[in-house]
Amino acid sequence: MKTIIQIGVANAEDHVRDFVVKTPNDYFVYLVEPVKESNTFIESAYSFTPNKSIFNFAISNTNGYLDLFYNTESGGNNQHASVNYNHLVVHGNPIDFIQKIKVPCIDLNTLINFIIKQKEIEYLFIDTEGHDCDILLNTNFSYFDIKNIIFEYTHTDGPFDKGQKYENTKQHLMSFGYIENSKSEFNNSNNVCFTK
Repeated sequence: MKTIIQIGVANAEDHVRDFVVKTPNDYFVYLVEPVKESNTFIESAYSFTPNKSIFNFAISNTNGYLDLFYNTESGGNNQHASVNYNHLVVHGNPIDFIQKIKVPCIDLNTLINFIIKQKEIEYLFIDTEGHDCDILLNTNFSYFDIKNIIFEYTHTDGPFDKGQKYENTKQHLMSFGYIENSKSEFNNSNNVCFTK
């Protein structure tokens, strides 16, 4: 069974779930979502398979705790939780319902090496609403074998701003032998796929 890691699952109504549901017996999915209120929606979305684990912490460029902003009005049925308050405002979340919470966080190296303990990973999906590059730039990819890395590059340098941080991340991934895969089914106006 191949391994998928998704970081930033939100309510699980997305392309990752749509991909897994086609061949549920082919993959074990590790779902990482720091907003615990989303668990009900994640469990419902992935009710078609027992091949999953849900973790309620954030992935960041450090281990410890971080401040996360999310829309409490949604009750966990949300697609926007971010380390950047302005990210939620720009996406139309009502200011009165944006709450800051402190959540435990670990880096990607810790997640893969000490929690998941799987060195071979078919797909790594990251959608952390602007924090993706910080995670990737802090990761030494020589410690494990990830075939495909898909992340949201629309907000790398701020809400709807793709700039130098994206270019740095691209160079970082290329230094580990990754190339941009423009033919990937996951490549679109929001996401980019790098393949090894």
